Amino acid sequence: MFVLAQKLKGLKQHLKEWAHTSLCNNHQQLSTNTQKIQRVEAQLINQPDSYRLNSWLKRLLIQREKLMLFNQKYWDKLKHKEWLVDGDRNSSYFHQLVKNRRKRNAVLKLRDESGV
Repeated sequence: MFVLAQKLKGLKQHLKEWAHTSLCNNHQQLSTNTQKIQRVEAQLINQPDSYRLNSWLKRLLIQREKLMLFNQKYWDKLKHKEWLVDGDRNSSYFHQLVKNRRKRNAVLKLRDESGV
């Protein structure tokens, strides 16, 4: 059992390092992607009919969408984990989540076909 516990501790350390390099890198990848998009858009102003630049911009936009989706899923999982730990014990936390959800889902205005 002692050997197994030592191996699990070593595995834990390696997993922490892996998570830090792969998950924390997401923010850096997102900022790099945004910079590339800005450069390509600046070049497209001079050459709007360039097939190469348009296809590159399309690929960069798809990549940014994937990075943002991954980021959203990652933080949602952490938020759910936090709720599982603190949700039932901390009723004020639970009620705050419900209030935020009500605010987010509230219908404030309606518009008909004519725009009124």
